[in-house]
Amino acid sequence: MEPVKTLPYSPSWQTGTRVRLTRPGHPDYLQNGSVIATLPNPSQRQQNQWYDVRFDNGRCGRLLERNLERAQTETVIS
Repeated sequence: MEPVKTLPYSPSWQTGTRVRLTRPGHPDYLQNGSVIATLPNPSQRQQNQWYDVRFDNGRCGRLLERNLERAQTETVIS
């Protein structure tokens, strides 16, 4: 039997990805922002991935992936 090959871990989102905070009770709940840094993740589990996020209101936060979702981008037609 051959050993199972696993792919190298890679975070879900890279710098610049637009996200929304989904953690109720947080001051920036439902705010949109951009990932400004992806932190190392020794566990290599998505739910344990930390990101630094700059929100559109100028505030920054260090947040777990489980408290974020990809933000819906709006297309502006002029």
